[in-house]
Amino acid sequence: MQQITNSSRVFLVHDHADLHLHQGEIGVVCSSWHSPTVAYEVEFQPDGKPIRLLLLSNQIHFVSKE
Repeated sequence: MQQITNSSRVFLVHDHADLHLHQGEIGVVCSSWHSPTVAYEVEFQPDGKPIRLLLLSNQIHFVSKE
C-alpha cells in the first residue's frame, strides 16, 4: 500500500454533492496533519475551479501510477 504524501494524487471514496465533487474525482494533496488524527488538505479542480477540502485518510485513496 502506497503512503499518501504531499503532491500525491488521490481520489475521493464518496460523493461531496454539496461541492459538486463525486466519487472517483482526482485531486492533489497540498498538506497533511498528523495530530490529533491523520488528515489531508486536498485540492480538486472540477470545471477548472480549485476547491480544497480537509479529508480523513479513510475518505481518499492513493492513485496508482499503473
